[in-house]
Amino acid sequence: MEAILVCPYPDCNFTAEDLRFLRIHAMRSHSLNGRCPACGKKYKKVLLHLSSQAAKDEKHAVFYALHRPGRYGGNNIHGSAKDLAVEVLEVEGA
Repeated sequence: MEAILVCPYPDCNFTAEDLRFLRIHAMRSHSLNGRCPACGKKYKKVLLHLSSQAAKDEKHAVFYALHRPGRYGGNNIHGSAKDLAVEVLEVEGA
């Protein structure tokens, strides 16, 4: 069985074999539009909110990993968010 990642957005059935492809899907299909997908609150700078909450809350970390621009680096909040997202979104596939 191969592990796959499932999009965390409600009513979305998208799956991917790699976090890169899930990130591309999230960026193209699920616009933030000033609203945090983790808590539903409105913010002028949603990415800043997600990054500040990522270390405290798993749901925020997952959405931050999907929407943060750029690449991931070493053992920092970005790498931790990436690892957590893969762990949370991974399911066993057929």
